[in-house]
Amino acid sequence: MSSLAAHAVAALDDAIAHLARAEVAAEDVHESRKRLKEVRALARLCAGSKPLRAELRAAARQLAPSRDDDALVEAFDKLRKHFGERRFANVRNALLNRSCALPDVAAVATSLRRLRPRVQSLHLRDKLPKTDCRLRRALRKAATTRSPEDFHELRKRAKDLSYQARFFGADADSLHDLARILGDHHDLVLLRRIVHNSDLDALIAIRLFQLERRATNLGRRLIARKAVRMRPVPARIRSNASAPAASAPRKTPAPRASAPSSGRAPSASRRTTSTTDSR
Repeated sequence: MSSLAAHAVAALDDAIAHLARAEVAAEDVHESRKRLKEVRALARLCAGSKPLRAELRAAARQLAPSRDDDALVEAFDKLRKHFGERRFANVRNALLNRSCALPDVAAVATSLRRLRPRVQSLHLRDKLPKTDCRLRRALRKAATTRSPEDFHELRKRAKDLSYQARFFGADADSLHDLARILGDHHDLVLLRRIVHNSDLDALIAIRLFQLERRATNLGRRLIARKAVRMRPVPARIRSNASAPAASAPRKTPAPRASAPSSGRAPSASRRTTSTTDSR
């Protein structure tokens, strides 16, 4: 097994472990989805991985509805905190009441275990895909159209590149910050779709504008200093990534203590078309 495969298998095992708890909580689902994104980002560096990535994406989508409901509550709380708002308690209660049940996590874990041998066989391709070029194109398009779909596409490209940069030992903190900002943006877009309150909608519009400006400026700074350039892989690194490596130890989530559940902006009518979440 190559070192890239060992890294991907460790992430996959961590995703499975979060779904194999005796009591799976919403946070476990969230962590599992993050690990699956990491596996897909690493697989993108390998030839012939498209079918595998599609199956990993399909498994992650089964976990999405539960995570989306929790993300809406988190987005609402962040929005109120940002503006120092104490209104809209009825909106929060409605969001809590719409939370759906957890998916069949055992079935998802079983499907992921079946993919493990294929993840073990991953090998780094000689010529890296132009992930950084995809990020540049996504940034240009989002800055031009300012549509939610294009900002969400930019977020996916930033997450891919951050996982890949981390694997090669590069600094991925700024890419992670960009993805986080755009994650907050995406959650607010989803929140705006289901909340019908003109006062709250106005706050969402202002915050979306702020996040778009922050993401665009950060992305441009990253590209200007060439912090996202994926250069040809040196032979030494390519050899290490493709050479046999000992399997990475399986991560087991630590026991979790039980806890009670719990510029000038545009007008509120600015376009916020829905997006399809692949988180």
